[in-house]
Formats: sequence, structure tokens, C-alpha cells
Amino acid sequence: ISGKGLSNLYDLIRPLRSRHLGVLKHIVIVYPKDFPLSVWQRISLFESIWIIRGSALEEADIRRAGIFKAKQVVVLADPSDSQRNDHQAYAARPGSKKGVDALVDADAIFCYQCVRKMNEQAHVVVEIVLHTNVGYLDPESRLNSGDIDYKFTPEFASGALFSTSLLDTLVCQAFYNTKVIEVVNKLIGSVDNREEFERKQKRGGRGSRGNGGQAGGVKGSPPTPGSSQKRLEGSMVSSSLYQISIPEGLESRTYGALFQLLCKRKQIPLGLLRGTFPHTNTGPKANRMPYVFTNPPKDTELFTCDKVFILSPEPIRLKQNKKDDLKEMHDYETRRKSKLKIADDTIQIVRQLREDVQMFGERQECIEVQLQNMSEDLEKKLENMLGTVREMNALNHSYQNSNNNVHNSPDMTKHRNSIDGFNGNKNAKFGSSSFIGAPPVGLNRARSLSPSVPGGRKSLNTTSSFDDADR
Repeated sequence: ISGKGLSNLYDLIRPLRSRHLGVLKHIVIVYPKDFPLSVWQRISLFESIWIIRGSALEEADIRRAGIFKAKQVVVLADPSDSQRNDHQAYAARPGSKKGVDALVDADAIFCYQCVRKMNEQAHVVVEIVLHTNVGYLDPESRLNSGDIDYKFTPEFASGALFSTSLLDTLVCQAFYNTKVIEVVNKLIGSVDNREEFERKQKRGGRGSRGNGGQAGGVKGSPPTPGSSQKRLEGSMVSSSLYQISIPEGLESRTYGALFQLLCKRKQIPLGLLRGTFPHTNTGPKANRMPYVFTNPPKDTELFTCDKVFILSPEPIRLKQNKKDDLKEMHDYETRRKSKLKIADDTIQIVRQLREDVQMFGERQECIEVQLQNMSEDLEKKLENMLGTVREMNALNHSYQNSNNNVHNSPDMTKHRNSIDGFNGNKNAKFGSSSFIGAPPVGLNRARSLSPSVPGGRKSLNTTSSFDDADR
């Protein structure tokens, strides 16, 4: 069950939990918001009710709801009157587009298309507010041209479409025939417990001692007015609506033979559901969808894909093959276990990947910090090296300038000439040989160049400066 109109959800679930059905099927409700507490307090009395928060327009959400195993799907319309009135008011304006009316049923139509695409075997019932939007359920139908009434569409004939405009017709008919609502309630909700209790009381009152077992007076007296009606009401047996397959043992494959057979079983047939063959997805009358055929003629041919609507006072249990049930249960358990194993393996892989990614991120951060520290250290060392190189270049430049100044000075030129002359005289006097114990050449040079000053301080200073310059 999907949709936003949950105010009457209790009335929708109540017939599905009738005792005469004998089968308890799971009901999954898909709702996009927080589930209303007032609605939950009413439907929590029933068993096997599941609520999933999600949107029926998302494939992931309806996949979680079990769309592939769903037998029936009900799509409810949006009950927001304010939104509906806004769309109708906008559509009534002059110059407004015709497609604005489709916005009222947009969610229901898209949900219907999504469910039909994912599970073609499911029986989908959709509620439409405006009958002019029925053509959007089947884009390939001729209803979009406006020549065909929506009541003659395959969706309406198959029971897949419910329009709120039908309630208007039902209310008008109930004004002239008050039993219409009661009949519809019996068909939908089956046996009314209150009326059943009253009927049992009438049966008990008919056999009391005061009237001798007669309803309406003393024994032997003629029946009073209304006694026959009370006796008839007391003898009535309640029945429930069922849908069964074509039973075996028919004399001929006609509706007349079916009617005779069911009457012998105290069952009343109401009509047929013309089905479709599973291998061709088409019916015996070239129908693409099942449709209801109420009160058909007696010579109507029956097929294996057809089903019958009957009223039966006795509960009907579906006969199923136990072997097929066990096999189906075994296959389901096998698929479930394999899916759980795949899910566990996937979870483990995802966790390992997360841990690896986290570890890789931590290592990457450590490496980035180390690289940043190394980069800062290298920058400092390069700055120090560049500063050292600059200082060395400055010292070298200053040294070269001072050396050139000293070398080109007049005093150094005079000194060099004196030294050259001294060496020439020495070589002429002593030759090329040298003698042991001779005074150092630098000292001779200093003595020959320095003036004779008492104390010899000036000659020592001159010698020192000369030696530094020569060195």
C-alpha cells in the first residue's frame, strides 16, 4: 500500500484481515514521512503490518518493500484538498494549460508506471482523483484522444482503476435505495458481526417455551403479520465473497454448467474474471489485462485462466500441494541465505575498504607532514648556503681590490725594483751558490730598504708590513 491518504487505512485493511479468508498475508505500507500515530493506533490491532519509510517513486524504496514478491499493490491518491483546489483553480483560469489537471494525480500515475515496470504480474489498483487523467496510465491507449469514456478502458474493466467520482454515483443511488450501501459493505467487508449476533438472537427467540416453538403466537394459531418475514430473517445464513478457479467436474465448459454445479454446493456465482494466459500475457478474447464479466449468459465459454466470484456460507480454503509448498519454502530459504551471505561478504569488503582507505589517508598525512618538514629544512639550508656564498664572494671581491691597490702602489713598485737590483748584485757577487748561515733574504731586503733609525722600530714595522704584503 502506497500513498499519502492514510486517514481511511483502517477500513482498507479490515476486509483483508477477515476470519473467513483463512490466509494471513503480509501488508507493507510505504510512506514518505513519519507515520501518523493516530493511524498506527488503529491498524496496530492487526497482525503482519509492516511500515517502510520511503517513496514509491524510488525504485530502491519499493525494492526494499518487496515489490518482486507482491501479489497486489494499492496506490492511494493524495487527499490534500488544498492542493487539489489550487490545481483546479489554476486550471479554471483563462489561458491556463490543459496539462495542469494531470498534476493532481501525478504521483499516483508515476507510482503505477514504476510498479508495472518492475513487476508485471502484480495486480495494481490505483486511485485517480480526476477521470480525465486515466489516459496517462496507458500512453498507448486511444483514451488520450478523448473519444472513449474511461469506464470502457481496460484498466477500469480489470479493477485496476478507482475514481473518486464513482462515490458520487453511489451516494445518489443510495438516496433512492438505502440498501445499496449495505450491499456494498457486505461485498467488501463480508459478514457483519453485529447483524450476525442479532440474527442468532432471533433464532433463539423463535424456539422459546412461551410460544411452543412457533414465531408469532400460541401453537395452532394463524401467523401474525410480519411473522413470516421474521422467520425468513432468522433462517438466513450469512455468506462471504470469494474468488476461486474453475472447478473440475463440469459437464461442459459453459457458465450454465458452472452455475448448476456451484448451486449444488450451496454457492452462488456472481460473475467471471477473464484472465490472461501466463505464456502469452493475453487472454482468450485477445485482452491484454483481466476484466470482470458480471452475470454472463449461460452459454458463455469458460477457459482455464478464468476465475469465478462466488458467495459461500462456508469458509473456503485454498487447496495447495504440500510438496510444491515445501519446495517453494526450501527455495525461498536457499535464496534468502545466499542473499544474506552475499550481504555479509559485501559488508566485510566495504569495512575492509574503509579501513584501508582510512589507513592510507593517515599515511598520506604523515608523508605530507614529513615532506613539509624536509622542505622547510632544505629551504633554511639553502638560505644559509646562499648567505655564505654571498659573504665569500664579498670577501673575495674586497681581497682582490686590496691586492690590486697594494700591488700597483708606488712603494711596491720601488720595492720590486730594489729587490731586483739586490738580487742581481748578489748573483754577481756570490754566483748561483748559497751559503749556510746566511741571513734570510727578507731580512736583507728589509735592512737594505729600511732607513737607519736608532732602535730599529721603524725597520721592524716596515719588515712586518713588507712580509705581509709579500706573503
